[in-house]
Amino acid sequence: MPLLDRANLVLEADDADLGPLHSVALRALVGTGAGQLVLHGFDPQLRGLFAPFAPLRRADAGLLREIGTTPGDLDSMLKRLTAEVQRINELRRGSPVTLSGLRAGTGQPIESFRLVAIADFPAGFDAATAAALAALLRAGPACGVSFLVHHNRVIQPPHGVDVKHALAGVDVLSMGVPVRWSRLPDVGVLLDPPIASRLVAEAAEAVAQASEAMAPPQLPLADLLDPAGAPPRSSAEGICVPIGRSGQQIVEIVLGDERGQRHNVLVTGAVGQGKSNFLKVFVHALSARYGPEEVRLYLLDLKEGVTFHALASTPQSRDWLPQAAVIGFETDREFAVAVLDGLAGEFRRRAAIIKPYGDKLSVYRAQVPDAVMPRLVVVIDEFQILFTEDDEISTRAAGLLERLARQGRAYGIHLLLASQTISGITTLLAKQDGIYAQFPIRVAFKNSAGESRAVLDQHNPDAAELRYRGEAIVNLESGRQDANQRVTIAAADSVTLDVVRRRCWLARPPGSAPPEVFEGGRPVTLGHAIDRLRDLRAAARTHPLAGRVGLIGLAVAHPLRAEGVVFAAEPGRHLAILGAGSRRSPAGPDGEANLALGAMQAVAVSLALQHPAGDAKFTLFDLGRAGEATESGLDHLGWLLERLGLPLRLVPQADLGSELRRIAVEITSVAAQHDTHYILAPALDRAGTLSALDGDMVSDLDVLRSILRDGPARRTHLIGWWTSVGMYRNHLGFDASVEIDGVLALRISQRDVVDVMGHTVAWQPRDNRGLLYDRQEFPAPVTVVPMAPLTRADANALLRVDWEER
Repeated sequence: MPLLDRANLVLEADDADLGPLHSVALRALVGTGAGQLVLHGFDPQLRGLFAPFAPLRRADAGLLREIGTTPGDLDSMLKRLTAEVQRINELRRGSPVTLSGLRAGTGQPIESFRLVAIADFPAGFDAATAAALAALLRAGPACGVSFLVHHNRVIQPPHGVDVKHALAGVDVLSMGVPVRWSRLPDVGVLLDPPIASRLVAEAAEAVAQASEAMAPPQLPLADLLDPAGAPPRSSAEGICVPIGRSGQQIVEIVLGDERGQRHNVLVTGAVGQGKSNFLKVFVHALSARYGPEEVRLYLLDLKEGVTFHALASTPQSRDWLPQAAVIGFETDREFAVAVLDGLAGEFRRRAAIIKPYGDKLSVYRAQVPDAVMPRLVVVIDEFQILFTEDDEISTRAAGLLERLARQGRAYGIHLLLASQTISGITTLLAKQDGIYAQFPIRVAFKNSAGESRAVLDQHNPDAAELRYRGEAIVNLESGRQDANQRVTIAAADSVTLDVVRRRCWLARPPGSAPPEVFEGGRPVTLGHAIDRLRDLRAAARTHPLAGRVGLIGLAVAHPLRAEGVVFAAEPGRHLAILGAGSRRSPAGPDGEANLALGAMQAVAVSLALQHPAGDAKFTLFDLGRAGEATESGLDHLGWLLERLGLPLRLVPQADLGSELRRIAVEITSVAAQHDTHYILAPALDRAGTLSALDGDMVSDLDVLRSILRDGPARRTHLIGWWTSVGMYRNHLGFDASVEIDGVLALRISQRDVVDVMGHTVAWQPRDNRGLLYDRQEFPAPVTVVPMAPLTRADANALLRVDWEER
């Protein structure tokens, strides 16, 4: 009997036996490709219409929809199916081709076939729903929506329901002896024996397993790209990015559309449903069409994803994507906010330039055609992490996003925010009208019904009904349900992506600079600060009496910069490193870097490089345990300083007291003009309370405090590390003249940070991060990625640098 894609079927009976209905539904299910048929149902008598098919829902709730039981359920189901038929009719574009023909023409299993079973018709119907059913019976099959109606002749039609009119023209299988089929009314039909419920359930289980194992359809990205050699496009009037197909139509996302006022994109999807693939497709398809003078990308991944890794240069591949201005991996919230703040500054700059010509980028570029002002596209993956804490960072992020989304569009700034979930972002939900209203383009991959309503519209759960990884709802009308478009997103295969990046690289303008890259989980070394070190070395030659900057780490800021503390001939110019250097100090588990020792070594090497005349000396208080020097890179430090012409003098713990006294005498007895002396004191709290007295009843602690007080004026500076904040306080005491202006906080509590730095800041110890503050130089503490301990490879690399090159 013709059914799916061709017809409907009415099972007409004088009883409530659903066996024939189950038999037809099962045959339709197993005769269609796995995952290609969705079952809907209406069961007003609550007789377990599709109970044997329950395994389908356990495998994929989209294959067996909730069975309606009330007139309201029926009305909702028929309205949804009507919208489905209308949408597929748009894909057919008035052609007589059915859904099967549409699939054959595209080579893709677009859309789903739907079988709608109605038990005990006409129970639960009224005139309106009967009319809706009649319309669907006429138009549905060609759009893949077929009905299987169990007409129970015992049930009297409700008022206003004309059964004959509602079922007019539908094939009827009339139960009786013999069974009759309306297409061959004079021929008796012998039905197969009823199928046991157990066998129906087993068959449904097999279909469910096959559906789970089914590979998603593949649409090569190459099929959407402009042909090789096509000229780059202009972004003056907007940008147009191909992302996939809906039927035979290529679907594109258009940003900067002045007529439609669509400027920003919101993307969500559960894990593994295709969100990361979409971001790769979007970035590469955009870059394939527009050169770096037309589009610049700001790409931030706030989790441990690898979506953007191939876009930056690596030791294995030195090229990069010229369209990328900033790339962030495992991005800190602080860095993301700094990038947004920088974009807000760019917004103000552009506004001042464009204002004399009009109020938007397109007008300016039309009047100044030679101007280079690319559109800026900001992509933030897992943006919800910005709002995980109720703090100043969250508040600033919300304010900046709202401003850029609302006002940046006029000046060519567009946002694409992606997340697995947005339903729990209370900071943004409170500003929903302000922020989400500025994101009319919504792309929703498969997710829960709740997430679908959160990203699309409160009345739009359709993302929960998607079937495949890589299938998405693309909605250009702020999520309104009747604007849903089901799209097969192109597959970001590595070969095509490599080709796109290579073409972009070869076509880059002369003098192109690589993107600023922030890798939140990667250790930082002085090799990341070569340019800054060259500048500092040149400044030291020009101003030999000025203070020197001891670099400590990479500030989590935009633009990225190596940050440190100034060691000048002024009171308090010392550095205190506080807290454990790793989760298990001093040597971290499984080779974990000790950041305290890494920062101390970076300070020493960067200071040594700023004394090209050799007018400095270094002393190390060796308070470490056996083997610690090798584990933490201290032996490499001594090796490197010696080759820089500034040997490191080691003082064993037994000689600490006498050495402190020797340094104190040197400070008071030597004229001001002498070599700068840098004292490295790792794990200084291991020295204990320093209460030992000499013959004059002066303790080692008294001598240490005198060095802290008087040393900077005589160019003697301490770089000390205390794992215990309590011991640090004990060593400094309560003398206001004993100061340490520079503080690097590692694994210490927020209470200790506030106490030591005098600033109310939100701080939680975390891997590979520190909080740096210089009372004289910084307006507020700065989050940094401290330098990792030296390796021999690092030391050799620094020796190979031409430090005089500018």
